Amino acid sequence: MPSLIKLARIQGSDIIVGFGGDDVLSGDAGSDEMYGNLGNDWMDGGDGDDAILGGVGNDGIAGQIGNDRIDGGEGNDTLFGNVGDDLILAGQENDLAEGNAGNDFGNAGDDLIKGGEGDDWLLGGKDNDTLIGGVGNDAMFGNLGDDSLIGGDGGDFFGFRSGDGNDIIADFQNGVDIIGLETTFSFTDVAITQVDADTRIVVGDLSIT
Repeated sequence: MPSLIKLARIQGSDIIVGFGGDDVLSGDAGSDEMYGNLGNDWMDGGDGDDAILGGVGNDGIAGQIGNDRIDGGEGNDTLFGNVGDDLILAGQENDLAEGNAGNDFGNAGDDLIKGGEGDDWLLGGKDNDTLIGGVGNDAMFGNLGDDSLIGGDGGDFFGFRSGDGNDIIADFQNGVDIIGLETTFSFTDVAITQVDADTRIVVGDLSIT
């Protein structure tokens, strides 16, 4: 049976800890600390600058209004930052992380990561990720694996380094977006070719289309 943990707001910030099962945790207003621990938990930080750790299990976490730190932990998690400048750490499983409004910083494994509105930093982790910047001037780093990067509206930065894999930028806007390569590359390392309607950039073991 799932357990429901609901703390009534008196004043100040709460520390809310789940049990070993599938918990429902609600923080209401204030800057709360929430720990899901074991189980497939649903955690709602409410308003305020919350720190939320899902722990082991397939968790659903919503930060709501405020500048939240959200860490899904182990498992296939669904994470929502909502309004505010959030730090979202999805872990190394197959997660969905969505920053929504605000300037967000995301990091994940083999995942779908959405920045939403605002100027976001999205990091893909070690596997094959899909990063969607949304509205705003976003910075996107696929990292290891064969990643798909979609900047969306705004002037976006796509950063790459050696070993990142075979990545695709789906909506590069010439004169608006920027591609950045690590400083260990020299100009002579870069090969640029036309493949049908696409431009392919190859630098060592890195391929960008």
